Amino acid sequence: MEEQREIEFEGLKGKLAATEAEKVAIQNDLDLMKEKHRRKIEGREATALKERSLARRSLAREYDAVLAVVKEKLQKKKEETTAEIRLQEVRARIEAYELKIYLEKFMVAANEEI
Repeated sequence: MEEQREIEFEGLKGKLAATEAEKVAIQNDLDLMKEKHRRKIEGREATALKERSLARRSLAREYDAVLAVVKEKLQKKKEETTAEIRLQEVRARIEAYELKIYLEKFMVAANEEI
């Protein structure tokens, strides 16, 4: 009887060792799966970060292009305004000159009447 228990005990110890080995193998598989999943998530995060960076650069280039167009339009408007001011100054000088000539003629005519 004691011998049978000893055999049973040894069999159970073997099963326990096999179960422990299986547990270690399963734990290793689980750790490998976790690592694979972690790398996959890190890859996705890196890809998302790269895509976001590319999108920001693209948007910045588009804003720069719009800004360049706006600056060009403002510069053109400034030049047009400057030209308009110069034209008004020339017109004012011409009108002042014409008024001067008119007044001189008026003064000459008034002197002749006296």
